[in-house]
Amino acid sequence: MVVSGTQVSLLGPVGLTVAGRRVELTGRQQALLGALVLEANHVVSAQRITDRIWGDDPPISAAARVRALVAELRRACGPQGATLIETRSPGYLLRVGDGQVDAALFVERVESARRAAFEGRPVEAIADYDAALTLWRGAPLAGLRGPHVEAEAVRLTEHRTAALEGRAEAMLALGRLHEAVAELTRLVAEDPLRERSQRLLMLALHSGGRAAEALKVYRDFRTRLIAELGLEPTEELRSLHQRVLAGTLEPAGPLPPESARIPRQLPADIGRFVGREAELKQLDWLAAGAERIVLVVGPAGVGKTALAVRWAHRAADDFPDGQLFLGMRGFDPGQRMSPNEALPLLLQALGQAPRDIPADLQAQVALYRSLLADRRVLLVLDNVATAEQIRPILPGGAGCLVVVTSRDRLGGLVAREGASRLGVAALEPQEAQALLAHGAGTDRLRAEPEAAARLAAQCGHMPLALSIAGARLAEQRHHTVGDYVAELADRGRLARLRVDGDEHTAVRSTLDLSYRALPAPARRMFRLMSLAPSGGLSSASAAALAGVDRGEAEELLDSVARVHLVTEVGVNRFAAHDLLLEYAAERVAEEDSPTERRHAVRRLMAYYLYSAVETARAGGFYLISSPPDTIPPHVTPESFRDRSHALAWLDETWEEITAAVHLSADLDSRPVACLLVIALQDYLHHFRPLAESVRMATIGLAAARRAGDLGGQAAMRLSLGHANWRMTRLVAGRAEYERALALARRANWRRGEADALRGIGVTLKQLGRPRQALARYRRSIRIDNALDNARGESSGLNNLASAYLALGRLGPAQRCLTASLPLAERIGDLNMQSIVLVNLGLVRQERGHLAAALHWLERSLAVARGAGLPYGEAISFEAVGRVHNDAGRWSLAADAHGAALRGACQAENLNCQVDALIGLAESATGEGRIEAALGRLAAAVTITDRTGHHAGRVESLLGLARVTLAGGQPGQAREHATEALGLAAQGSPLVLGKAYATLGAALVALGEGPAAVAACRHALRVFRRTGQSLGYANALVPLGRAYHLTGAERAARSAWGRAHRHFVELDIPRQAETAALLG
Repeated sequence: MVVSGTQVSLLGPVGLTVAGRRVELTGRQQALLGALVLEANHVVSAQRITDRIWGDDPPISAAARVRALVAELRRACGPQGATLIETRSPGYLLRVGDGQVDAALFVERVESARRAAFEGRPVEAIADYDAALTLWRGAPLAGLRGPHVEAEAVRLTEHRTAALEGRAEAMLALGRLHEAVAELTRLVAEDPLRERSQRLLMLALHSGGRAAEALKVYRDFRTRLIAELGLEPTEELRSLHQRVLAGTLEPAGPLPPESARIPRQLPADIGRFVGREAELKQLDWLAAGAERIVLVVGPAGVGKTALAVRWAHRAADDFPDGQLFLGMRGFDPGQRMSPNEALPLLLQALGQAPRDIPADLQAQVALYRSLLADRRVLLVLDNVATAEQIRPILPGGAGCLVVVTSRDRLGGLVAREGASRLGVAALEPQEAQALLAHGAGTDRLRAEPEAAARLAAQCGHMPLALSIAGARLAEQRHHTVGDYVAELADRGRLARLRVDGDEHTAVRSTLDLSYRALPAPARRMFRLMSLAPSGGLSSASAAALAGVDRGEAEELLDSVARVHLVTEVGVNRFAAHDLLLEYAAERVAEEDSPTERRHAVRRLMAYYLYSAVETARAGGFYLISSPPDTIPPHVTPESFRDRSHALAWLDETWEEITAAVHLSADLDSRPVACLLVIALQDYLHHFRPLAESVRMATIGLAAARRAGDLGGQAAMRLSLGHANWRMTRLVAGRAEYERALALARRANWRRGEADALRGIGVTLKQLGRPRQALARYRRSIRIDNALDNARGESSGLNNLASAYLALGRLGPAQRCLTASLPLAERIGDLNMQSIVLVNLGLVRQERGHLAAALHWLERSLAVARGAGLPYGEAISFEAVGRVHNDAGRWSLAADAHGAALRGACQAENLNCQVDALIGLAESATGEGRIEAALGRLAAAVTITDRTGHHAGRVESLLGLARVTLAGGQPGQAREHATEALGLAAQGSPLVLGKAYATLGAALVALGEGPAAVAACRHALRVFRRTGQSLGYANALVPLGRAYHLTGAERAARSAWGRAHRHFVELDIPRQAETAALLG
């Protein structure tokens, strides 16, 4: 929704008026407003905002600072702030309407003036130009900095100058020559190299009988142009000069036409193009937004150029001023194209004669950007090696789009110019076979489907390799596809995937170009990767393999990844397709000695062994025996802050480790193989009982104390805190977390500090103090965000959502969960995904959206089951049971809660056991099995009395109130509900409304109508505030009964009617009850 009375000022110092009130902005707030308004009504990512505000020097906690700035700007805008600035993943959106941004209004009025002038209405044109120019208050975007600001300022200034020229031209048409001369003289003084202003001034002077002065204007302009740019005036201006000189120009005659040359340089579209619909749609989306530079990046032979050309042809009509294409030869064997070579070609394509192109590079850049300033042109720069290769040829205006293809990721263009990056990967299997069919023929592939699939896989689903293979099959019609597959396997794919007579189309030749582009150390790193037992390596394992430190390994892997010989598949994790590894194996066999290869493998095996030992120490695994204490030179094993970190590393590295066991056994390094299995034995059997976790952490803590290792002590305290929390020893768990926090801060271990803060928050929340937990969670999120620790940030956001949920603040809870889930999915944290999905389901359940809740919970169950997570499965089942109980599906609820109870016992989680027991009691109550319900609740109360779990205690009391009420004991029900109400008011606002409603129902049964009305109305106020729609509807039923007791029949029927409408809207079976009450 657009906020009325809003005005954003860009044509001068950046300013903002909201609801007719001028908003005072700080410098940072102005910068934020500028970043948002330049892409008004479009989502601007937090990263782009960071780049636009701080450029190359962002603060450590950039994302947090952006959030804080947004909050500050919203507060400054008053009540309308949240409507004006919307939070939209992955950033924010400034919502403005027509005419609310002065810059957009200015451009609109200028366009209206131009139309009027073109249609022969000069009076209206001048009026529109005046209306546009009065919006200016000074230099545009004054006070802001950055390349994007400069580009926008240049664009707006160009529009203003063109408007002044258009106004002067309209004056000429009306014969207002003196005004035109005065205006144009000032324009020429401001920009003496602008040819259109000079031409208009010559016409105005000549039309006023001042031909000599017109000729002088030309001479002065020509002299300056030659001196400063080495250029002659254009043909149009030279012709005008000759006509003035010869006296053949009619006064106020028509202006010479502008050059109408429109370049159409795109190469022919690729006939064999298949697939890439998602990438094409992404390019459409980027072009439709405010993007100026799009990078299409990927490995050699993946089809980047084909994709760019195909999209450029599709989008050509959106760039009416032309399409330029330039092959930059970035990875060609010969010389790369330099800006000195590229700019003259581009200038000629834009209509400049060769003799009019200046010799100086900076003059060429100035002329090139001036020519593109008011045009909408598509520029495709193919095969770019570095950002420096193309920076001088990037247009300055906002109307042009540059599409760049490269094997390099070109991070400099992303950081400095704000480019967007589109990664291009191998084709999908079906697409790969379709491309093969272009050469080999569809019938041929259908006749041998299995061989065709193997061939596509051997080609790595890469378009270049597939095209070569298809061409080869087309030449060998007498061979079967299976014959060719066997030939590739026998003689090596790289040797056979080539076209006879065209060595440059061979896959090896293509890879050679990327390989030779690397420095020698990076080439060695790539070669050695073929010796690894699996296709992937972390930077740490790669460091051991190459015998370098981790920092150097990361730099080398980044270099290799930039040319796409390997792919970064996670944080500091890299992998390569086996086609590329085969190439690397050929290179290592040719360039590295057997001794060096042997030493590299031994270093890698030692790294896995000693890292596995570290997982046992940090994770609490029992280590039967230890390897030698002396770690081989150039090997730095992993270290882990706690058990969860170790398990995450094992999950990420499992394929590498299992392959290492096999490889070490094959290499007759049996001691290494055996020691690896011993170190991983508990992990292999998923044997992680809590008692053993405590014992291992205690041993680790003693060792860390003896060594004076503060970080190690903190890690062990965290492990002890986590173990106590899982056993619902909340007070002891909090004490351990507090100790961990102090130690982590002394050790300056920020991740440990964040973990400890989260742990303290969890225990506080479960002890019934969720408001105190909020501050801890927020601090942990800020730390993890600053550290780019997505795993910790995801966990912190989920914890914060859980606290908000406990406080009955469903909106903030949902926003936190919506932010947490993508982080958990991105890093592959299945445990966190399942928990977040459960909480999303619980938010929907509290709002009465039961079908939507089940959707989220089914997803959570699928994730938990697929990952073998008993705790995630247990809490998912428990939440499913809650939904079924709300819907009155007692049997399904009992089944779900029974499964939850079994899973909670397996996971040794007492909190979940309590929740499952309460759910079983509710379903038993619904079925009329009062004694069974009381037994379940008695077991739940016994656990909460021991653990101090606050929310579980409140829910147990409410369960007892409902059961005793159903069993005909309203007095006991009132006592239980009253006790629950007191506890809920202290620290469980989410169940506060339920407590009031349950008390109201008990009071109805006791015949205390007025007190029941008061309790139920309290419940409604709570439910209205929290947004618990189903709770609100449920509370209306006892409210109606309370009104009936007091004789207020009309109020009773009104309450039941409202409840009935809610139940119908939410599709709740209880609507039958309200229908009966309404008669």
